[in-house]
Amino acid sequence: MKMTELYPSNYLKADDLANRTVRATVAKLDLEEIGQDKTLKPILRFVGKDKGLVLNKTNAALIASVYGDDSDAWIGKPIELYPAQVSFQGKIVNAIRVSVPMAKKAQPPTPVVAAAGEDELNDDVDF
Repeated sequence: MKMTELYPSNYLKADDLANRTVRATVAKLDLEEIGQDKTLKPILRFVGKDKGLVLNKTNAALIASVYGDDSDAWIGKPIELYPAQVSFQGKIVNAIRVSVPMAKKAQPPTPVVAAAGEDELNDDVDF
């Protein structure tokens, strides 16, 4: 029997991502008591997902750099979660990192080219 099935968690772990990047939409950010010492930690919740992400400073700073310092502005915004190996207390551990999907750049308007014999600057336009 898998221990993750025997002791399920309410919070995402790197293994939950199955070695792939997952896109999610931010639903809210709450403070919840975590662990036996009941430390208050920020938990990022996602639309249509049961598990939340315990939000560390690195991930919070990255989201804030794109969507702003007020977490209320993050609601409804997409983020991507991906597994990464990071250094923690002198050891390499599996962790979840976030990125913000790049918005597609708007295509510049196609210039209008005057047909042969037409004047590009047509003064017959009423203002």
